[in-house]
Amino acid sequence: MDIVITIFGVLSAFLFLIFIGFTITFFIGLFGKYKNVKKIGLIGLGIAGISSALFFGISVGTQVIYNHQQEQIAEENEKEFAHYSKQFKESYLTIAQKSEEVSGYISDQWHDKMFNSDDNESVDTIVENAMDDKADDIEDIKNELATIEDSYVKIAMYAPNKRTAKQYQLAYSELKEFASLATNPHGKYDSYTDKYSDLDDKVAKDYKEL
Repeated sequence: MDIVITIFGVLSAFLFLIFIGFTITFFIGLFGKYKNVKKIGLIGLGIAGISSALFFGISVGTQVIYNHQQEQIAEENEKEFAHYSKQFKESYLTIAQKSEEVSGYISDQWHDKMFNSDDNESVDTIVENAMDDKADDIEDIKNELATIEDSYVKIAMYAPNKRTAKQYQLAYSELKEFASLATNPHGKYDSYTDKYSDLDDKVAKDYKEL
């Protein structure tokens, strides 16, 4: 569309210059009493004037139509973004809360049975038992991750600017990492709890900034 507008704009400007040239020709014929020159200038004025006005009108009309289309697209994109942003935030909050609950529970069980228990349960067994206790919540997290991924893909399409897109990208990335603590816990106790605390803060901060 931009190319069409540019072409008609250039043609209009070019014909306007021709119009000026025929105007000069006409006045030369008029004041110099050159009938043929005057006639040529007059005919040229008519053709160039009509053509210039026509192309100018097409250029302006095309620009108006293009602007209207762009406004409609922008309005539609804004509606789509608002819709998927709402879905994203709802899923985000669900995942964050359940991940916080599950990871916190795993951390507590890990700590209690490692430092306050007389039996010799292995770390793997402790973590697995804690995950079994929270199996339903873990399944909810996994299901909600699939939902938020669909919303995130649409947000990336309809984001109003790069800054907003990057903001959602960061939030989505850190949320997935936080959810991984609940659905796939690993590492040592200290590193796990440190990561849990760090990501818990980041996810909460990201949500407030969305």
